[in-house]
Amino acid sequence: MADISRLIHLLRERIESSPTSSSSNSHAEEPIEATFRTVLPKLLHDYVVPSSTAKEREVIAVLKLSSHIAKKFPGVFFHGDAAAVIPLIGRILPFFSEPSFCSRHELIFETVGSLLALLRVGNTEVYRQFFLDATFVVEDILCIVTNVSNMSLIKNSNQLLKCYSQSFAQTSTAPNIYNELPTFCKPKDGPGLLVDITDKRRWQSFVTWTIKLISKCLTEGTLYVEGLITLSFVNAVGTFLCYKDAFLHIACFNFIRIVSGIMDNEVTPFENLIRSILIIIGQHEKSTVHRNAEYDSSMGACLHILHSSSADSVVSSTACELVDVFPKGIRTTNSLELKLAMCSAYIRVAKICAIHIWKPTILLNMILCSKPCLPLINCFQVAIDLLGPNLIGECSLDDDHRSSFEGVDRIVSGKKRSAQDNNDVQSKRQKVNDNILLHNLKRNNLFGIHACLSTCERNKDYSYHMREALISFVNLLKPGDIKDTLLKPKVAVTALSTLCIVFCNYPNTDLSHSIFRQIIFWMPWICQQTTNSTCLNFELPLYLEALRNIFLLQGKE
Repeated sequence: MADISRLIHLLRERIESSPTSSSSNSHAEEPIEATFRTVLPKLLHDYVVPSSTAKEREVIAVLKLSSHIAKKFPGVFFHGDAAAVIPLIGRILPFFSEPSFCSRHELIFETVGSLLALLRVGNTEVYRQFFLDATFVVEDILCIVTNVSNMSLIKNSNQLLKCYSQSFAQTSTAPNIYNELPTFCKPKDGPGLLVDITDKRRWQSFVTWTIKLISKCLTEGTLYVEGLITLSFVNAVGTFLCYKDAFLHIACFNFIRIVSGIMDNEVTPFENLIRSILIIIGQHEKSTVHRNAEYDSSMGACLHILHSSSADSVVSSTACELVDVFPKGIRTTNSLELKLAMCSAYIRVAKICAIHIWKPTILLNMILCSKPCLPLINCFQVAIDLLGPNLIGECSLDDDHRSSFEGVDRIVSGKKRSAQDNNDVQSKRQKVNDNILLHNLKRNNLFGIHACLSTCERNKDYSYHMREALISFVNLLKPGDIKDTLLKPKVAVTALSTLCIVFCNYPNTDLSHSIFRQIIFWMPWICQQTTNSTCLNFELPLYLEALRNIFLLQGKE
């Protein structure tokens, strides 16, 4: 480690003595570069040897130094000359298949990225060839793992992958001090790099980081790799979603998101990729990969750009699958990105497809949650706009319109409701209780709304039946009726607040007035909860936002 310490000391002195780095346009050799070029090859040869027995501390120290030199002193690598950069990258890449270095793969990735950035400036053609070879690596590994039924059972011999042959072929005849690879990484049948992908952990890790490198090249040097992405490669990346590895999936999602945003639609199999994501969302928690916030956010960003970029025919063909997993996808994720993506996709399906496909009644069940999904508000808004006036009802009379706000004034001023008001409320409750849908819902299960209407979904009068379901649903959210249902008060308040924010866009309808009154009726319960901070386990801000919207409407009167 003495040579490493000496180099670091020289590097520190060089940085302190000069306000600018030697990464200028001048290719004149400096003493510090000559020193690095003398010592660094020996350090690489002695310490950076890709194997499970390599000493992690020394390997990481040399790689950090190499990355820093590539950024600050590109002259050490002849300003990105392929003969200097490609062999060094080839020495580093096999570490991605070493399980013992799994915790340091991110740092190794940064080192390779620094060298690729140098290569992109120094030799564009070799940079393009390296990118193309990387895509071949992904396709070759898929072919291998598809043909071998269980690679983890291979014990007698290692499964070696020969890769990056064309990249090494362009540098094999050039004399250079960095041109030596470890013997076990050299193919016997020509230029290239040998990588051990014997078991599942090895090949999944190697293909994951290869896809990440390709994504990095796409984002940082799009123009340099233009035209090199093929449909077969994108299909290969999509196929890796069938293998249950969360880290591999995230790499695939990010690549698909990038390629869908910057490449021609012809190289993106939108329909197959959307279906693959929907299958993952719909799988049982115990049978799928471990999904955390990072995973779902990456999947959500990918789904959003795929679905928003797809043709209407693709949206229609995948609509049923999306609607089927829509409730579960919203319920089982904490990722706002995934919720936004699914709601955006649902809205597009609603605008393109028939009502019986997008099933607006499922939205009622989906808001029955103590933690609201705010993007569902937009779904409700679009559903109401598409269903039309038959859903929201005829405009109310002026007297009814004024009376819907009288309760607000009364509660704010501390007054009690009059006997006449109570009679009116009881009368309206009785009318609703006579409704056959409400009767079925109370006797059976609140969550059976969709089942009760399943025979009506293909009917031309679907809007009318949706309106009846909404009326029944709203009246089940009354404070006095909660005891007769499976709902908890906090769930009822959250659902009612969501509907209130939606229907404030339709203030002059009877259904809107019913919702507004319900919000007001819950105010005493809300006040009781605020007296005990430990009871505030519901979304109070959402309720206050709904109440604020009512006050704003009242101010317009």
